[in-house]
Amino acid sequence: MRPWSSFDVVFWLMLALLEVGAQIGPFGALYFAFGIIPYLFVSVPWNLFLNFKVRTWDRRSGYSRLATPFEFAATIFAKSLLENFNLHELGPALFGQTTAEALFDYRQSMFTREGLGDIEHYALDPDQNLPGFWVESRKTPVDLENDVIIYYVVGPGVGGESAHWSLEFFYYFLVSLNQQGFCNPAIFVADVSKAKDWQEAMSTVIDTYETVAAVNCKTLVLSGHAGGATLGLSLLLHLAQPFDGLRQLNAPSRRPDAAVLMSPIMDLNRRRVSSKDNIDYLSTRALARYAKSYVPKRLQSADYTRPGLVNDLDLWSRALPNRGIFISAGSEEVLLPEVKEFAFHLQNSHKVALEIETAQLHAWPLWLVNTARTRLEQTAGVGRLGCQISQMILWDAARN
Repeated sequence: MRPWSSFDVVFWLMLALLEVGAQIGPFGALYFAFGIIPYLFVSVPWNLFLNFKVRTWDRRSGYSRLATPFEFAATIFAKSLLENFNLHELGPALFGQTTAEALFDYRQSMFTREGLGDIEHYALDPDQNLPGFWVESRKTPVDLENDVIIYYVVGPGVGGESAHWSLEFFYYFLVSLNQQGFCNPAIFVADVSKAKDWQEAMSTVIDTYETVAAVNCKTLVLSGHAGGATLGLSLLLHLAQPFDGLRQLNAPSRRPDAAVLMSPIMDLNRRRVSSKDNIDYLSTRALARYAKSYVPKRLQSADYTRPGLVNDLDLWSRALPNRGIFISAGSEEVLLPEVKEFAFHLQNSHKVALEIETAQLHAWPLWLVNTARTRLEQTAGVGRLGCQISQMILWDAARN
């Protein structure tokens, strides 16, 4: 589909207000409507003026130099939402399944599924009672084995968003896998966004992973972004050595063959130093609010809330997939120092590769799908993920 327009943003805000009113009540809708006015009509225009009219080229960050006014405005507005609103309460209305699917259907009807081919998404069998959905081609023969399944974790989001908010991203992800030579790829999206705390989130990941791992396929790849990537790392550790307080997977359970992660949060409890110069839409203040919402005191010492602090190299050697882990991060994201620290700690394993994209932000492939101004830029990040999976699976297998 075509890149987002200003009208799409207005349409989303209208849907969001209606959903806030339905879920929280009319006073909640009024609170949100009046609450965003200072940011939409003061903060965003003021920052646009400063960046594009006042600051000289050498005083702008790399992202600020390359971003269009639309992209820059989206970054400032997203940062304002994450920092100043209780998205643990508002998020399910603003970015929940109802709002997200209505917006997706609207964009499909306007742009006739341009670039998305015959892909569709559908929920798991209701009898399984597990949150998540499949994304795959509707024309693929039912009896054709999947050559790769991506098990993608969408954890409790910092913005309270559901997995359906990223539907366009998942569709483009599947397109990129087809373009890289996979014949029958599929993506299972584990939607853990409704978990009340991190322990419930991990339990849901274990349940959904067990279901997907039982599906017959040639290659199983673990993926996720932000909190979902954190849950993915914790799942790898749990498969190697079960955590206390979490159920063990039914043996034998298949291990992922590879992992491709975006901007994982290595330690949910870390106190991070704030920087006014950081342009990333994900701030230290938003991360602190996020941790407070999902990691109560009883869980703060649990290793599965801070996989980046697990220093046992022997445990990691057993946990890492055979084809390794690829981690993608933006050069200007607030989480970069801890991601680099994690990759450096495991560098001797030769199974962890970190790629830092210049002048990009948190979970940049996903961010570009929603903010980039051209189709080429919109799919650049997700195309890189597909290329990396192809290199890890198809090319390495050919060499071996």
